[in-house]
Amino acid sequence: MSVFMICERIVSFIAGNRLELSGSHRAMLEALDYEGLTADFAQSEAVTVARHFAFVRDGLLSAYPWVFARKSAALPELVSCQMGWRFAYAAPADCLRILELLSMGKSIPTYEIIGNAVTCDYSDVTARYTARVDDVNLWPPMFVDAFCFRMAREICGVVSGSAGAAQMFGQNEETTIQEAYRLGIIDEGPRVEAHQYGWDKYSEGLL
Repeated sequence: MSVFMICERIVSFIAGNRLELSGSHRAMLEALDYEGLTADFAQSEAVTVARHFAFVRDGLLSAYPWVFARKSAALPELVSCQMGWRFAYAAPADCLRILELLSMGKSIPTYEIIGNAVTCDYSDVTARYTARVDDVNLWPPMFVDAFCFRMAREICGVVSGSAGAAQMFGQNEETTIQEAYRLGIIDEGPRVEAHQYGWDKYSEGLL
């Protein structure tokens, strides 16, 4: 599996044509270098998928608790805290979404995410979280399917000049997500109580 193969599949969904790229343009696409592709007057479909790829990937990873992207890590404590909490911790660099915070093996019910800091009133904190997985070889086939449908929905108006297929791609993505839940590829795991403060900032990708 490669970025090129995934992008070519997306373009075929929308426009029915292939990506015709030189070796240098293909290397740029693999690196998601849309600025380089733009400056080098590469095929417009390649520029579009490269520009949207990382945003759609991180959005899809953040939207559901994908098992393959789940990690756990002890959080390093920061020197200063803020806004009335006793402790502040640095979130992992690859963290997209906190699934659960644990202290002494027990779930922490309330916390706040401020920038790249996780604040709470508990010591020795471990996070279960969804990580950014940028190696497409680690993506399970069902995530690839959902990603292709979501990307096609996102860019179909740009690539084909018509947004008419967006609803169909959205329905295909939803069907794939439901099947991923059924097969355990997406799994909620332990439920986190809905007392998390600052979630809007976190979900907007500020962490």
